[in-house]
Amino acid sequence: MNASQTEETQVSCTVLKDAWQKFWDYDMNAQILQKSFKKVHFWLLLLGCAATLLALLYTQLVDISKLPMNEYLKKVLHFVVLLTPITISILVAAANYFKPGKKWIFLRRAAEDIKCEIFRFRTLHHLTTGDATENWIDILRQKINQTGSWLMGTEVSQMAIKECKIDTQPHSDTDAEKDDLFSDMQPEQYIKFRLEDQLHFYSGKTKKFEKVIKHLQWLIFAFGGIGTFLAAIGLEMWVALATSLGGAFTTYLEYRQMESSLMFFNQGKISLEGIRGWWSDLTDSQKKDPRNIRKMVDATEQALQSELSKWAQNMQTTLDSLMAKYKEEEKERK
Repeated sequence: MNASQTEETQVSCTVLKDAWQKFWDYDMNAQILQKSFKKVHFWLLLLGCAATLLALLYTQLVDISKLPMNEYLKKVLHFVVLLTPITISILVAAANYFKPGKKWIFLRRAAEDIKCEIFRFRTLHHLTTGDATENWIDILRQKINQTGSWLMGTEVSQMAIKECKIDTQPHSDTDAEKDDLFSDMQPEQYIKFRLEDQLHFYSGKTKKFEKVIKHLQWLIFAFGGIGTFLAAIGLEMWVALATSLGGAFTTYLEYRQMESSLMFFNQGKISLEGIRGWWSDLTDSQKKDPRNIRKMVDATEQALQSELSKWAQNMQTTLDSLMAKYKEEEKERK
């Protein structure tokens, strides 16, 4: 290896370290915000059902049944009934102000954009030499900067992005069964560590989402039936609780967007399987052709970016609708 090649390798290593660091930073912060988002909405759904249950209990036990309740118990129950909707209002205000859902989506998209360019760089830059190699380095560096600038134009600019402390030193020994994250990738390695890895992710998610959707839909149907039964036997007041529980599961499906995500993942899976099939049909000599390698990589990354864009847009629209729904419910409680 001559001095020029050594220098290029060092520059490539440096820009890859920066790219992976940005990916890990965005990925870690996205995971933190996703957990925060799920916790907030879990408590909103739980408290919404609890508010209905407590209001019904208070009405039944205090105003209707006339059971001998001491004044202290009445005050405690009344206090809890008042406190629950206030807590819901605080959580709605916090979710609307801090926007963990939107920030999570933006950071997830930024992380995947950088990941896309990393795999493109590692697979394609060594196919060419000279000035073209320098251009690939510039492209990756520009993508890092552009993604950071784009993020600062979103709600993410209103938070401190935590730095992920991970050793980014390239490994000297490359395990054939494990991606070392820095080595140049041959087409078959790209297929294994990028395309097939994503296919495995899609397969796992689609199976999980289908199972959860079926279970939740059965619960929604069941609570609808329970509400009808309660009305039929003269317990109309308790129909509100069955309706509230069914609505909670419906809202959970809405904000998780499992049905839409299932569709997007299936579309992405079919696209990737088609690319893999096309590549498998090529002869050995055709697989060595840089034009075919470029075509395979570009098609894969475009398919992944298309699925990500649809998911992100759909989630943003859903979050806007969900917050509008919570605000409307808050007005009704007042």
